[in-house]
Amino acid sequence: MNGSEAYGALVRPKLAQLLELLHLDIVFEKASGCHLWPSGSDVPILDLVGGYGTLLFGHNHPQLVSAAIDYLSASRPVHVQGSLKPLTGELAARLGRGQYHVLFASSGAEAVEAALKHVLLERRGPIIALEGAFHGKTLGALQLTANPAYRDGFETGLPVVRVPANDTAALRDAFARHRPAALFLELIQGEGGVIPLSPEFVARARELCTDAALVVDECQTGLGRTGTFLACEQYGLSPDLVILSKALGGGIAKLAALLIRSERWRPELSMIHTSTYADDDLSSAVALRVLDLLTDDVLADCAATGRWLRERLGELAAQYPEVVRSVRGAGLMLGIELAKPSCGFLLPLLGEQLGFVVAGYLYHRHRIRIAPTLSSPLTLRLQPPVVTPRHELKRFIEAMRDVCQTLAAGDVTRLTRYFLPASMPRSEAVRDGWMSYRQERPTTCPRVGWLFHLNDADDLLSVEPGLAALSAAERAEYLRHLERQIVPIVISSTDVSLRKGRRVRFDAILLPLTARRIRELLDAGETRWLRGLVQHGIDVAHERGCRLVSLGQYTSIAMRNGATVRPGPIGVTTGNAYAVALAVEAIERAVPDLRQCTVAVVGAAGNIGAAVAKFLDGCCGGMTLIGRDTPGSLARMRRLQIPAARISTRAADCRSAQVVVVSVSSAVPIIRAEHLAPGAFVCDLSVPAGVDAAGRPDVDVIRGGVARLPGDEDLDIPGFPLGKGLAFACMAEGMLLALEDAADRTFTGNITPYHVRRIADLASRHGLELGEYKTHNGLGVIHASA
Repeated sequence: MNGSEAYGALVRPKLAQLLELLHLDIVFEKASGCHLWPSGSDVPILDLVGGYGTLLFGHNHPQLVSAAIDYLSASRPVHVQGSLKPLTGELAARLGRGQYHVLFASSGAEAVEAALKHVLLERRGPIIALEGAFHGKTLGALQLTANPAYRDGFETGLPVVRVPANDTAALRDAFARHRPAALFLELIQGEGGVIPLSPEFVARARELCTDAALVVDECQTGLGRTGTFLACEQYGLSPDLVILSKALGGGIAKLAALLIRSERWRPELSMIHTSTYADDDLSSAVALRVLDLLTDDVLADCAATGRWLRERLGELAAQYPEVVRSVRGAGLMLGIELAKPSCGFLLPLLGEQLGFVVAGYLYHRHRIRIAPTLSSPLTLRLQPPVVTPRHELKRFIEAMRDVCQTLAAGDVTRLTRYFLPASMPRSEAVRDGWMSYRQERPTTCPRVGWLFHLNDADDLLSVEPGLAALSAAERAEYLRHLERQIVPIVISSTDVSLRKGRRVRFDAILLPLTARRIRELLDAGETRWLRGLVQHGIDVAHERGCRLVSLGQYTSIAMRNGATVRPGPIGVTTGNAYAVALAVEAIERAVPDLRQCTVAVVGAAGNIGAAVAKFLDGCCGGMTLIGRDTPGSLARMRRLQIPAARISTRAADCRSAQVVVVSVSSAVPIIRAEHLAPGAFVCDLSVPAGVDAAGRPDVDVIRGGVARLPGDEDLDIPGFPLGKGLAFACMAEGMLLALEDAADRTFTGNITPYHVRRIADLASRHGLELGEYKTHNGLGVIHASA
């Protein structure tokens, strides 16, 4: 591995996967001011991420670089613990302004830890923190951070009372119920979505903090970012403790400071809270130069530029309210909250990840770098350096106008075309959640779920027509790029009436993979993620109240005919038994003189092929079993114990049969026109098609059997036009077993003639019968046959 690969694999694998998805796995080799240059490129990228707030003066500001170089060039010591540090002392005096003592740290989270220690030295009691807050990820600071995704598994028992931001009544109640040691605030919640606190809320907080310490975390808002030296000044607030970081180091030094009001100062903390890297004069030399640069003119520029940006973005929000929900913040710390997409297919599928997708679009189409906030990913953070030229900010406004127009038009192809070429997905984790394509009415009917997948990438066009702008090959590549981001999609939900007034709610649950891609994963032995996705689809069916789920198409093959499904309360079936029953019925209807015909079963080593062979044994004039030329395949065909059957591994041996049944799992047809006898009748049960008889009008090919529903309902599955009143066998089998309350695994594993006869009896009892021949396997048109 080179250094970049090692970083992705050994340091930040999850981040590397996200960057790879967005094609933002880039190495930057040069930085200056508000611009970055990718490795090997002389075209600059406008950087509005701003080092998450550290780069108020931009990358490599010459005066800040000079401060570090001058210090090091003078051979001055960096680490001499246990000595006096004059530059650190000068920095403390300038920050404290005669009102605060100062402790230094190397990160904002460490300064929060120090603040917690000081608070608890003063007084024991719970800490009040706000919903949406972010105070860092070290163990103590993490207790104050609101996002449960970061805290889960790391609770320490520190009593923390959480109050909604800007809810003065809840804050007053928290103080009345508890005797808090402190209240921690961010005046603008940065990672929580750039949420400013209201002046009324902050004023009430100051009033309530008589004994309790009021701690204001200004890691992001402080040192000019919001247009004043501290954001506290805009609220007329004098906190007890202030936490500073980010901009303090000028984007060069890793430095933070905890300011403690002198009358509350506990000097013992300065001995019990120490750090190897705190108090170094090198970092202090840089920070002192930061304070030199932070003039009144610079502060005014931050405020004026922020107002101009917010006004321009507000105009966009007013013009595109369906795209931009809100523009918030102050100075050069702004948030642009995008509306969660609700129209189309792929945009809602992206869901909360839309902010990341927009960030990728801005980078690839407009050469602008921006990022969402950590705990509110639909909110784009905007923290440009104060040195960013106005013409570059105007370019950003026009780029955001393009984003708004693209989202308003639902133009998913334009927004995400940069996904191509596809990257190789590496994660084996299945994404949580699921989505519903349509709203549904409540029901008291028993529910059954049906898992299915796309036959090929062209099937996307039925739900996302805009992808017609991509070629078929590009659509397949596009899907592959997104596959580790997909979730199960409830594509339709329909009540189906059966005999004697019985009804069942049928949920069609799509896994947006193609048959070819599933076959590729199976052939490569990459089954862990695939099976995890199918299992997630089964869990979604259970969560929706389904009694049973039917594994359709390749989802059954992926789960080894249901054998690898995790044990649980929901019933599972494969649909294979009714598929065999309908196929046999279709063959018998189409070939009345079957006893005079030789039948070739291609794929006889598989579950469906074996069941068809056993069922037709004795009903035909002769039989040829055809399978792969592997020891396992040959052994399975011999175990069928059909003494008169001929065993073969050659597709050409189909020419000796008048009836050919094909049940194979192959990405391409393996039975072609030249393999078939004149006038042959072919029943293809494969997904995708196992037969290509093009140019042979004498050959009749059907795609298995289709059941007719007694209530004549339209299952209304987008891109899956079955025709009114029709259902595929795997769909119908699930409906029948759900009505029988057969929430078990009886119809998984190997299918026998017993299973076929039993499901056929259930179909007769509930009014299902052979409808039309299925002459297209997967999403497509069903044509009637004799």
